[in-house]
Amino acid sequence: PFFTSCGQNNKNNGNTSFEEKAVSSPTSKKDAEQFYDNGYRAFHDNDFKKAIELYKKAIAIDQNYTDAYDNCGLSYRRLGILDSAEVYYKKSISINPKLMIAHADLAIVYTDKGDFAAALNEYNEIKKYNPNDPEAYYGAADTYFSMGNIDKALENSLKALELYKTTNQQYVGDAEFYIGLAYYKKQEKQKAKIYMLQAIQHGKQVPANYI
Repeated sequence: PFFTSCGQNNKNNGNTSFEEKAVSSPTSKKDAEQFYDNGYRAFHDNDFKKAIELYKKAIAIDQNYTDAYDNCGLSYRRLGILDSAEVYYKKSISINPKLMIAHADLAIVYTDKGDFAAALNEYNEIKKYNPNDPEAYYGAADTYFSMGNIDKALENSLKALELYKTTNQQYVGDAEFYIGLAYYKKQEKQKAKIYMLQAIQHGKQVPANYI
């Protein structure tokens, strides 16, 4: 089958982007797989309504097909229908609570709805099952910034940086920027400058107002 698309926080501009991840629970039913693959094609043609229709057909054949639930939720998100996206992500999680993709995507839905406490709960679920996932800490930091809890944002940004250094070097600059931003908001501008400069050195485009 094709790959499933997972919503991620786009670290470069703060918006939601979409990153392909390997399927997490391939179906053994060929008809369901075919509907899923066709749904994938429709999604990447930006025909999200058609994608939803096809993913639902895959689910009707295999009611435990979590990849189809996840991508159906993602398609609803692209249409801005957040309540329906939430339903499908929750269904995926009910089938397999350890699905990190579904927890991360549901966290983004909650963030978009302004329910930051619920978003944090999803990031904490990721930490519980996979404590070395830097995205959980980065996402939590982003949420804490939205809540105005700078100390918690800093704590999670520091942990994200630690983990990115060992797992995903390309995002080191993003974590450094968040650390710098936290120190900036705490009026600790010398520390902020150190991390902002490091972020720039690692390819992060720091907004001109902070420079």
